[in-house]
Amino acid sequence: MAHQTSPVAHNRAVFVTALPVEYNAVRSHLTSIAEEEHSEGDVYERGSFDAGDRIWEVGIVEIGMGNPNAAHKTERAITHFKPQVVFFVGVAGGVKDVAIGDVVIATKVYGYHSGKAAEEFKTRPEIGLPHHRILERARAESRKKDWMKRINPVPVPEPKVILGAIAAGEQVVTSLHSESYALIRNAYNDALAVEMESYGFLKTAQTHSGLEALVVRGISDLLVDKGHADQSGSQVRASQNAASFAYQVLAKLSVPSATLQTINQELSPVTSINRSSEIKSTLPIQPFFFGRIEELRQIYETLRPEYRSWGIMIAGPGGIGKTALAIRAAEQAPEELFEQKIFISAKIRELTPTGEVCLTDFVQPTCAGMLTELMKNVSNDGATPILNTNIASDLRSVLMNKKVLIIFDNLETLEFSERERLYQFLSRLPAHNKAIITCRRLSIGFGVKIIPLGYLSYDDSMKILLEYKTTHHRLQKVKMEELSKLCKITNGNPCLINWIAGQLGNENSSCYTLDDAYKLLKKNPENDPLEYVFGDLMDNMTDKELAILDALSWFETPAKIKWISEMTQISVSELDLILYDLTKRSIVISEAEMTLFTLPILAISYMKQKGKQNSRRDK
Repeated sequence: MAHQTSPVAHNRAVFVTALPVEYNAVRSHLTSIAEEEHSEGDVYERGSFDAGDRIWEVGIVEIGMGNPNAAHKTERAITHFKPQVVFFVGVAGGVKDVAIGDVVIATKVYGYHSGKAAEEFKTRPEIGLPHHRILERARAESRKKDWMKRINPVPVPEPKVILGAIAAGEQVVTSLHSESYALIRNAYNDALAVEMESYGFLKTAQTHSGLEALVVRGISDLLVDKGHADQSGSQVRASQNAASFAYQVLAKLSVPSATLQTINQELSPVTSINRSSEIKSTLPIQPFFFGRIEELRQIYETLRPEYRSWGIMIAGPGGIGKTALAIRAAEQAPEELFEQKIFISAKIRELTPTGEVCLTDFVQPTCAGMLTELMKNVSNDGATPILNTNIASDLRSVLMNKKVLIIFDNLETLEFSERERLYQFLSRLPAHNKAIITCRRLSIGFGVKIIPLGYLSYDDSMKILLEYKTTHHRLQKVKMEELSKLCKITNGNPCLINWIAGQLGNENSSCYTLDDAYKLLKKNPENDPLEYVFGDLMDNMTDKELAILDALSWFETPAKIKWISEMTQISVSELDLILYDLTKRSIVISEAEMTLFTLPILAISYMKQKGKQNSRRDK
């Protein structure tokens, strides 16, 4: 079911649970609940929570038991809902200093089964930590009794809220005489409770910069006569208490307003960024932008002065939307952080619906040229600097007293040595300056955060097409099912969407239907979007990578890794590593938790087209 976001619900949270009893306790606090389905089949619910001064949009997820499962399903839920806050709410067994019904807030979670299995088990503790802001809000609410007003009736005796350590392992601990209990008491003797999911949950949440995460557990038993406690309804009471306290924290939680404004606004088709007259900007104007909320959030966090990095690299195949994302992120970057926003591109070619176009104006295809252009924009007199071997050093001196956001676009155009020089300059960027770079080639090192950019979602692809429909008169006659087919064929590549839709927007085009445009893909070498998107990608692949793509092009359904191994004669273990890399680079599509693989439909067309050309050349 499609979910319609309330116009006032600009705050979004996710509640993760392991058991149905926990899920029901969380669900009871929500209104306007609607079911929705993840693309991989997971079924979620989303509802509204009225916090008084604002409405929270809340997604709820039941993941089953275990830390590995918690890590995987939490990642999927975060990606789906794109929240600012995520809670794990559930029950736990009490280890010490707690009573049934009490609520424990995790100040840290031990992954207590982490260690070395020698003659004697040697613990090597792994720890998951909550976010400071939300933990402090929970600490403040624990000193009050307001949260119990959310329980009807108020329990007697009144439960306590205690902050402390929790131990999370891979077994249900039901006895004081078990090896797991002995391990916890000996090695983790500050643990108040034991359970099976919070470590995996927190470690996943920690990988999402800026995401606030908290574990709230109700004590349902004390590891003595657990079965009798459960039969008495203790799990229901513990779940209700934990959920009630978690919602109290959510109601009182203050998410930074700048973050909310930047990453949670409902994006309109028209870029509505108000550029202050005091901000000097050379950013190109974008007519519209959709999606990429999670990526924008990550970039926003990286651009904050407290993030110890010079900036961020957006990497991905041709036409995936790297430049558009960089521009949008720069537009949304807080003006108080940057007095200038400078866009410099090394792009020398561009694909339009009428074909590939060579670019000359405003293009700087060398490291020295890009740095010289940057110097011209940031120097006080605006004069063109004299090109010399000290340009990088001189530029750093000028930037010492500046706050500039730099966008270096399409760095794959540069020679390898030129890119390395530019990365070295950026790695020594003076404080208060940041950079966003885009490149088809995924580079590592030099202290940069990397976002491997994937395909647009189906919904965001449809939004682009509906926007095109307002200006492409031939496209206005196309039915929704045909637009849906276009989304699936292009697999969310904005460049291919633009090219195919553009055939129906170009007055000189002979295409009147989308089928006409699809046919043109295969018979027009002078205007070949597949070559633009996939061509140089293939040119820079290893023989093994090309063999894998060739093998995948012959499968009509998603292929198992062992099938690909049989066709390519590459070992399963090596295939696993290469396919993971190709998936991260948005070249291969993975399904069913990285066990099935396929190529986008148009990539298959390109591979077969190249195969025929190579065959003709061999003859």
